[in-house]
Amino acid sequence: MNISVVAEGVELVNKKYNGNKADITLKGYYFGEISYANATLVYDGNRWVIDKFDNWGIE
Repeated sequence: MNISVVAEGVELVNKKYNGNKADITLKGYYFGEISYANATLVYDGNRWVIDKFDNWGIE
């Protein structure tokens, strides 16, 4: 199954690499309020794949 995330109007405010992984922080707006999301991406040799994504606390 392939799932993609489209993040419009967000800013990449932090990134940290550890081998083939990247921990990133995105700054965006949720119902008009500034909100941050954290994600871990893994490079599979061809593309960056989402490993973990907190989705601004939305379940």
